[in-house]
Amino acid sequence: MKKKRIFIGMMAGMGRVNRCLPIALKLRDMGHEVAFTIWGNAGAAMEKLGFEAIPIPPIPEPKGQTFDPDFADFHQFLAMMGYADPVYMKNELESRLGATSAFKPDLVLTDSSLSAAFIARKLGIPLVSIHQSCSLPGGVPFNPEAAARPIENGAGNAVTVALNETLALHGLEQSDNVLTFLAGDLAIVPSIPEFDPVDPRALSIPLEYVGPIVWRDDSVAGLPPSWLAEERSIAGKRRVFVYTSRLVEWGVESGGHIFREVVHALGHTSTEILIATGFNPLEGDQEKIPPNVSFATYVSGVMAAERSDIMIHHGGHGSCMTTLLTGTPSLMIPTWAEREFNARQLQHIGGGCMIRPNEMTGQRLAETVDTMLSGGALEQAQTLRDSIASRHYGGAERAAALINGLL
Repeated sequence: MKKKRIFIGMMAGMGRVNRCLPIALKLRDMGHEVAFTIWGNAGAAMEKLGFEAIPIPPIPEPKGQTFDPDFADFHQFLAMMGYADPVYMKNELESRLGATSAFKPDLVLTDSSLSAAFIARKLGIPLVSIHQSCSLPGGVPFNPEAAARPIENGAGNAVTVALNETLALHGLEQSDNVLTFLAGDLAIVPSIPEFDPVDPRALSIPLEYVGPIVWRDDSVAGLPPSWLAEERSIAGKRRVFVYTSRLVEWGVESGGHIFREVVHALGHTSTEILIATGFNPLEGDQEKIPPNVSFATYVSGVMAAERSDIMIHHGGHGSCMTTLLTGTPSLMIPTWAEREFNARQLQHIGGGCMIRPNEMTGQRLAETVDTMLSGGALEQAQTLRDSIASRHYGGAERAAALINGLL
């Protein structure tokens, strides 16, 4: 088989790295060369494993960019990211095209990246998309009631209009919906239908669920020595893994609230707590960490979850998929709309429970942890894990095979 070049374009966040990196590794094992871009510092894991990082060129900031954690749908999210500004849209897409063209990709894999989709269309090569249901036509909005309001619809239309202006400048076919543009030639959902429901009738391209995909880093970095010696559920001792992600996002407190309440509620107890922020520093949080609490900017999420009785997290898609794979119950404090959607879905299928940030107190957190530990949450999560495994979705290996079939 002839070696091909594959470019992966991702929005920011470890969640996207966690699901794209296992696919990249499989594609490299097939003999292909893989390069990537991602905002922020999440790409460090991919660089460490030898994948080429294509630098993101600096461009002027978009106009009118404001962040609302209660955004209604993916259209409004893209608008908040600045893509309703036609000038920013043009600068972003063209600058990324210029930076990536030298790599000469044969196929593009996009995870929520408009610029990656544009590169594929401009170069006339196959486009494969990695999706949560919310970013696909036929998916479910984060907040259906809010998504039906004119202001949110207007934001979505503005993004499509801005995209079409750039497409017209490059002689490319206009798009009726930015989500259709992102979907490409093949849509892969690294999840299960009951968590990420999509109406296939809304798509004119193949759609395939490949089951939860999460990168398993076998490094023990950040794991306390006691967590390495034993699996979870040591007699009389409980372990809780906490993933906060960034403590502050877009100037709004996010994981900092989780960090603070966990320390207040579970610090100075017999429960062993491990808190990780995903390559993000404490950013000025002055909490004194009690002796039963360990902190790491990074730890292997899979290894930590496997050794935990409960995983407390922000409701990110990657965190939810981690707990589905490891059979660990989730206690979710969702820090924005997409994460609340994920938390509701996981709670609905029996993978854990949710507390909204504005309803969380230290007392309620501690009581919920006690209820989950004594109420069979671990057994229920393990049953769900085994049920998903019995379906043999294929995971990253299946995703790579589907991508390889387009080369």
